[in-house]
Amino acid sequence: MLRAFSVHEGRLHVEEVDAAAVEALPPEAVWIDLYQPTGPEERLVERALAIDIPTRAEREEIESSSRLYTDSGTSFLTGTIVRSAAAPPESATVTFVLTASRLITVRHADLQAFTAFERDIRRQPQMCTAAPSAFAALLDSIIERIADVLERLRSDLDRLSQEVFAERTKASDHDYRALLGRIGRLGDLVSKARESLLSLSRVTAFARQLDLFDGNRAAASRLMTVAQDIASLTDHAAFLNSKVTFLLDATLGMISIQQNAIIKIFSVVAVIFLPPTLIASIYGMNFEVMPELSWSFGYPLALVLMLISAVLPYVLFKARGWL
Repeated sequence: MLRAFSVHEGRLHVEEVDAAAVEALPPEAVWIDLYQPTGPEERLVERALAIDIPTRAEREEIESSSRLYTDSGTSFLTGTIVRSAAAPPESATVTFVLTASRLITVRHADLQAFTAFERDIRRQPQMCTAAPSAFAALLDSIIERIADVLERLRSDLDRLSQEVFAERTKASDHDYRALLGRIGRLGDLVSKARESLLSLSRVTAFARQLDLFDGNRAAASRLMTVAQDIASLTDHAAFLNSKVTFLLDATLGMISIQQNAIIKIFSVVAVIFLPPTLIASIYGMNFEVMPELSWSFGYPLALVLMLISAVLPYVLFKARGWL
């Protein structure tokens, strides 16, 4: 889908362009959004702006030289954005093509940040009157969405922490498999949020060096604010990552404690029944001369000895606090 955004008389106009029916883009369009673009749509933009849009494979490369570069006065900036609404969480690649008069975005994922940005520029069309301003405002919207993701993450981790360390009457009340699954999902989301922040910090640093922002102080100032927000969110994401690690270690420690408690029970049972087993084994030997076998009270005596030999270890363990 190809949409062109422009501002006329203080109002935002959005036009969905049919690449098969037109030969050129609306000349007044400032922001051109390519969402899951088709071949004809990409060729129309390339022909109209005399640029070469990177292929999807090129946009997903991790080298900085493939993601951030300027070619014939046109800057290409590719960033990774976390999609928290997806299950499991996913990262989407977005390419920003920035010229002096136009901002082109190329994406294959439906991102909340773009929906929010469109809503913002409908209320404040002046944000879409120049390409540098639109780019800075769009980056700001993306960072706000990532901040929302981190806020939800913090709340989820707080609830999970309370659940992990909550008092339980029985160890079996804890479903450790479910806890580990939730911790893993939150850890994955934190990891993707940190990846997004790292990618966008590089995009912002590269954009701030462009000459396009020299004549637009408002956009340059907004980019500086975005860079500061990214730095603070990166620190917060690192804190959340350490909390995920702490909860994972705590949960694994509790699983180990529970397993040790089970093993301790078997060990105590084995020790308690070992002396009676020894006594039974002695009197079960097939010697011809065993005086106790002819005693009238020999059998009750053996039972009493076996009972005493079982009770004494139990009392000893209980007195020492091992049970």
